[in-house]
Amino acid sequence: MLTIVDRLPRSSGFTPSRTEHRLRHIFALIGYWLERDRQRQSLAQIDNHLLADIGLTRDQQSRECVKPFWLP
Repeated sequence: MLTIVDRLPRSSGFTPSRTEHRLRHIFALIGYWLERDRQRQSLAQIDNHLLADIGLTRDQQSRECVKPFWLP
């Protein structure tokens, strides 16, 4: 007797290890995006004295802070 699993097409090419790898990649990417967004929020709150210490102008700060989280 055939089970439902036996009737599924086998041509998809997905294996659990490839799927797991892709999920890990997606979660890592989301982590990078969240961290980038957090850093830009922190950068937006820096005053002129600290900006000078890290070598940024107010204009550079503004340009960086308005970027979407997915852009480096």
